[in-house]
Amino acid sequence: MQYCPKCKIIIRGRKRCCPLCQGALLERQDLARQNVSLADYCIDEDLSDEELDATFPVIRKRRVTSHLLFRIATFLAVAAEIVAIAPMFLAGESLPWMPILMVGVLIAWADLVVTLYYRNNILKILTVEVILSIGVALWVDALTGWHGWSVEWMIPMTLVGLAVVTIVIGRARGLKTGEYVMYLIFDAVLALLQMIPIHLGLNTRPWAAVMSIAAFLILAAAVVIFRFRELKSATERVFNF
Repeated sequence: MQYCPKCKIIIRGRKRCCPLCQGALLERQDLARQNVSLADYCIDEDLSDEELDATFPVIRKRRVTSHLLFRIATFLAVAAEIVAIAPMFLAGESLPWMPILMVGVLIAWADLVVTLYYRNNILKILTVEVILSIGVALWVDALTGWHGWSVEWMIPMTLVGLAVVTIVIGRARGLKTGEYVMYLIFDAVLALLQMIPIHLGLNTRPWAAVMSIAAFLILAAAVVIFRFRELKSATERVFNF
């Protein structure tokens, strides 16, 4: 690797002169005197001279890949489940909290898998995380005797918060409306599902759920009326129409 102080460029390989200005070239050990850093040229300073002189850039493999991280997390989850089963088998019914711990391990594993799989799409991560949290809330509510707090408060407030965060992230990241409008419609569908526990009598204080449903219906109407083209385009991309 060589450096042209006049053109301020890094040249790979071995040249007698700069291919642009035909001027003299500096070696790697001379860069410090010129206050030149390889990092300014997006070049790893840990690369050897042989790697820097290669015709094609050398891309080092990451030591910890997402696939390796997934396998490590899966192994730890399986090991934790096995460790939890052993005392349950020995103690019988004297450890009622152990199943909760085991489910918690599975939820943590699923949470990590979702994050790794959708790591480049924060909106999708948030949506899946909310679905997981709703499922956990319903399960805990049922396990503790069903007090109804999950359907009366947690789900309505979580869905409204998800819609607000989706809009804020979409605006902050400069996304087009069509890039996040489908998430808002999906949130509206989840909100409509709150009618099921109301119909079954599981939600005895439904005013929060009803207000959230009304808010999502208004939001869906606004999207259809004012952003129909973006919605149609997003739908075609999702369903490959």
